[in-house]
Amino acid sequence: ELFIIIKQCLPQFSYDALSHQSLSSQEIYTTVLARFDFTNGDIAYILNTTPQRITNVKSSVNKKLFSDNSARTFNDMIYNY
Repeated sequence: ELFIIIKQCLPQFSYDALSHQSLSSQEIYTTVLARFDFTNGDIAYILNTTPQRITNVKSSVNKKLFSDNSARTFNDMIYNY
């Protein structure tokens, strides 16, 4: 259901970011939740992991989608995607 809502609300984002073949399911969930402005702590709680793991996932996604190794620029990149 979440992905149906995302496709309706953010069609370009869902097409571009979520259809990226090299993203794992955890990376996709993290990206979606971050796009809706959830904090690392919130995302970690929902995905049953640690905030540090979420930071690492953001860095990985940033590298795959934007060729940027930093987790710091992730949110800005996702909002502008």
